[in-house]
Parts: sequence; C-alpha cells; structure tokens
Amino acid sequence: MELRRSKDAATRPSKRVNDTVGWYLNRIKDHEVLKHDKVVELFKRYKAGDPLAMNELVTRNLKLVVAVARAYRDKGVDWEDLLQEGNLGLIHAIEKFEWERGNRFSTYATWWIRQRISHYLSTQRHSIRVPTHALRLKKHIEATIEQLRKDGVEEPSWERIAEIVGGSADVVEATVAGSRATVSLSQPATPTERESLEARFRLDEDGEDPNNPERPIAFAQIKGALVAAMATLDPLDRRIVQLRVGA
Repeated sequence: MELRRSKDAATRPSKRVNDTVGWYLNRIKDHEVLKHDKVVELFKRYKAGDPLAMNELVTRNLKLVVAVARAYRDKGVDWEDLLQEGNLGLIHAIEKFEWERGNRFSTYATWWIRQRISHYLSTQRHSIRVPTHALRLKKHIEATIEQLRKDGVEEPSWERIAEIVGGSADVVEATVAGSRATVSLSQPATPTERESLEARFRLDEDGEDPNNPERPIAFAQIKGALVAAMATLDPLDRRIVQLRVGA
C-alpha cells in the first residue's frame, strides 16, 4: 500500500496547480512504467525509423519528468514551465540514448531532464535572459579579476583578463557590461523628474501604438489565420492548445 501511495503522489496535482496542469497530470497518471525489455524493443523500432515508438517512449516516461520536476517547485517558476522544459529534456534523452550499451534509460533520462530544467532556471534569474555559456564566462572573468587583484594588479586591463580566460578583450568587456544591474522602467527618467521611462514610451499591452489605424485590419487577418490553423488540428490537439493558451 505504501508503494501505491508513493506512485500516486508523483503525479497527483496540488490544489495550487492550475486547471491545465491538473488535467495533464490526471491524463498521464495511468501510464505504466516500461520494463527494460520493452524499452529496448521500442528503441530498436525508433532507431529503425518508427515514429510511433518515439511517441510511446515519450508518453510512458512523462511521469518520470513529473517526479524530477517536483524537486524544483520552490525555485519561483511556473509548474507548467518546469514540466515543459523537463519534457524537452526527455525528448533529447531519447534522441541521444544508445540502448546497445546496456544502461537503464530512466537513469540516463533523469540526467538530461535535470540538465534542461537547470538550464531554464539559470536563464530565469535575470530580467534579461543570458545564455548559459555567457554566465559561465562571466563567473570565470570574475574569478580571474579577483585573483589578479590578490596578486597586486588593482585594475587589470581587458586584454590581460582575455589572455587568461581566452577570447578577445571586446568579448570580456561586453560580458562584464551585460551583467551589470538593469534599470527599472518605473523609476524616474532623471533624478529631477517624476515621469518614468515607461511613461515616456507608453504603448499598449501588445507593444503597439494604440492609435495605429492599421491595427484592426492586422488583427482580423491574424484571427482568421489562427481559426484556420486550429481547424486543421484533431480534437485532442485542439483541446490541448485551447487549455494552454486560453483560446
């Protein structure tokens, strides 16, 4: 009985989960975990070009994504986004997995799911998303500057830092400049003004000039294209899109 409760807990939605995620978790909760011989069979079919095998590998491992993603629920990002990123990690794991080596797929996939979620979280810590490789370079530069100052170089040049970390002085300077604090649009444009930067360039919620006469025509064209695109989907896919975007 204890085992059964633990399995259910991995997919049971909390009261705070929105309807879309709750519907998703309820939909996948009955998917049985594959045994190793079945996993191998599916990978053989997938490598042979069977798209249905790929679909089943994804479907049968969605609960694994949920279990891994739960560990990141307290990181200040949407539960739905964590699941989406985890699913992308799962797909990448399926594409990379070599069943011939005899390793367990669940262990391999868990690593890639965590990698994808961790990468996503690293981009969310900034107002403006910074690529992970740029964050690593930034940390390397900061450590280099600190070490040079300990060695007596009070103000190391960009060229000197670039020699140590690799790359050009321009890249080093741009990386440091890009990591500086961002400015809020809500603060005054200058210390002596009350009007904010946002007020100076106020647009509507779509980032457009609300008085643009071409907007109604463009909106009608986009709406027509969306209706036509939705009509090409099968009922299940259409329902998923509607739940996801609130259509």
